[in-house]
Amino acid sequence: MKRLSPLVLTIFFLLPVKGAFSAPGRTHSTIDLLVSGGTSILNIDNPSFGAKMVPVVGLGIAPYFSKGNLFSYGVELLLQYSMKSNYNDYFYYDSYFSLSLVPGIRVHIGNRDTVNVSYRFGAGLGFSHVFSGFTQKNVFLTSLSGGLVFRNFFLDAILFRYTHNFLRSFQAFETFRLEASFTLWEKETEPASRRKTFR
Repeated sequence: MKRLSPLVLTIFFLLPVKGAFSAPGRTHSTIDLLVSGGTSILNIDNPSFGAKMVPVVGLGIAPYFSKGNLFSYGVELLLQYSMKSNYNDYFYYDSYFSLSLVPGIRVHIGNRDTVNVSYRFGAGLGFSHVFSGFTQKNVFLTSLSGGLVFRNFFLDAILFRYTHNFLRSFQAFETFRLEASFTLWEKETEPASRRKTFR
């Protein structure tokens, strides 16, 4: 059942995306830069290790598109570095890099075109490749986020993000990060019916 859970969640996640591409309305596309930092809680199935917290930092890029002001769809590519867990000079967990690809859905509360501060909540499901020798290489993960979006500010959004990794050998592999988002590129496209035509 645990092996089927990521597959079922993936199918459930992708169902609304097909309709979003064909929905009428203005298309709004962005590419965001994500900068984050926080901590991971690791607890491997080994009584001599126990739960430990390790600092993490991340850098990512996220292209998204939306039709209307409520939902947007896209994917996030994140490179994360997890530091060593040093307890009295004993390193329970070694440092490692991971590269994650997470398709996501964002829900926007408040009209981003008219208010200075609105709210955004997100959910994603994807996988991560871990460059480490102490755990499996490819890991399914889920991600939840929420926070503030700014209209006229150098920082476009600040979010709190929680990530759960599906690891058979770990009792817990949870990550909590504070994330800043900056818009690198943005474009709006009117539907074909509103475009002027010339003969």
